[in-house]
Amino acid sequence: MGDRGNIAVLQSDKSQIWLYSHWGGSGLPERLKQGLAAGRGRWNDESYLTKIIFGYAVPSDNWKEETGYGISGCIQDNSHPISVVDIPRQKVFTMDEGLLVGGKVPEGFTPDPKRIWSFEEYVALAEVED
Repeated sequence: MGDRGNIAVLQSDKSQIWLYSHWGGSGLPERLKQGLAAGRGRWNDESYLTKIIFGYAVPSDNWKEETGYGISGCIQDNSHPISVVDIPRQKVFTMDEGLLVGGKVPEGFTPDPKRIWSFEEYVALAEVED
């Protein structure tokens, strides 16, 4: 049960920060879009942009709760395509969990061309599909 989802944030040092939602996975793509729009001035600042995205992913009434949302180094329980924020390349793409290697986005992964957008294109999408 639940509505589990993940956002992977790729960093320039090849590390990955995973943002997890236990109950709001289906809404993560839209909240990612809102976070990217709000963080436009920090698109080249990995630590701040990651924090801004997480701030939009987690409802304010859940910040101090011990369940519901988390941060990890790899994927957590999941029910939806994964939203990936590639900060070094300034791209967002989606991928299926079955394409992960060891719970992470493989280095050099080539996304489906129909499922990749620049930050600007992603923020401008009328509707973000799961």
